[in-house]
Amino acid sequence: MANKPLLLTDNLVDTTILNRSLVLSNPDADDAAGREVWRVADNLRDLTSWSPTTTNVDRKILLNATAAAVNVASTIVILDRGHNWAGKTIVGEVSNDNVSWSTIFTSVIPATAGGLPGDANGCSTPEGVWWKGHGGSGSWNYVRFRFAAGGAGVAPTVTGLHVGLPYRSSELFNAPGAYDYRRAARFIRNEVSKGGVRVKGNLWRPRLVKIDITVDGGNYAAVQTEINRICDYNAPVWFCLDDSDTNGSSLLAMLQLPGDTEYVPEVNPYHRTVQLDLEEVIPQRFI
Repeated sequence: MANKPLLLTDNLVDTTILNRSLVLSNPDADDAAGREVWRVADNLRDLTSWSPTTTNVDRKILLNATAAAVNVASTIVILDRGHNWAGKTIVGEVSNDNVSWSTIFTSVIPATAGGLPGDANGCSTPEGVWWKGHGGSGSWNYVRFRFAAGGAGVAPTVTGLHVGLPYRSSELFNAPGAYDYRRAARFIRNEVSKGGVRVKGNLWRPRLVKIDITVDGGNYAAVQTEINRICDYNAPVWFCLDDSDTNGSSLLAMLQLPGDTEYVPEVNPYHRTVQLDLEEVIPQRFI
C-alpha cells in the first residue's frame, strides 16, 4: 500500500534562518578554504560544499543545541547529491554533554541507487542523494554526524546536509499526483539566427510538483507550518510522493517556489484545499 506524501521543510543545521538558536560547527576546525561547514546548509546543492583538509580520519559536523534541545525522534537525514561518501560509513550520534555519545544510526551509504529510507543503510537515489530515517528518540543538547575514516587521501565532501522532522500528509494528494511525469525543458541559450536556425544549449529540466491536498480543519495547522516555511522564508522542501518502495523513494526531490507566488487555500466549513506549485532546486543540466 502506498504511503502518504512526505515533506521536509525544516533543517536543523540551517542556523542562519530557520534555527538561529542552534550552532553549527566542525569541531576539528580544519575546514578547507572556501569549503566551510556552514555551506552544508546554503541550499546551493552541488555548487558548494564542506570539506576538511585532514584525510583518512573521522571528521564530524556538530550541532550545538544547548540553547534549545532538539528532539531527534522520527527525524530524517539527507545528504544532497555531489557528496563523495558512497560506500563509506556515516554515524549519527547524540549527547547532552558533548563528551558521552550515544549512536542513533550507523550506515554504509549504498554505492548504487536503491534501498528504502527505513533500511539500515538508507536510500540512494539515481541523482546521488542519500536519505534515511532512524530510530533515535529523546531531546538532546548535541547532535553530530561522524564521517568515519574514508581511506588514504580521502576527506568527506558534503554538498548539503538536511536534518529535521518531516511532515507526513494526513491525506493522499488529489489526482493527478505522479510528479515524476511532470518536467519542464528550459534552455539558458535559445536563439534564432538570421537564417532561421534555432540554437539551443544549456538544457536544464526541473521536476515540477503541485502540492494539492484536501485536509480537514484538525489537520490544517500542521500543513500550514510547512507552507509557512516555504512562503515566509523561501525555504526549500524535500518531497517524496510515496516512500513505500524503492521506486518511489528514489524520486525524492528538492523543491522551491518558482517565483512570485500567491497562496490562497480554499476554505469551506469542513476542510481546506491547499494548492502550491513548486519546481526543482538547481536541477542537473544535461546539455
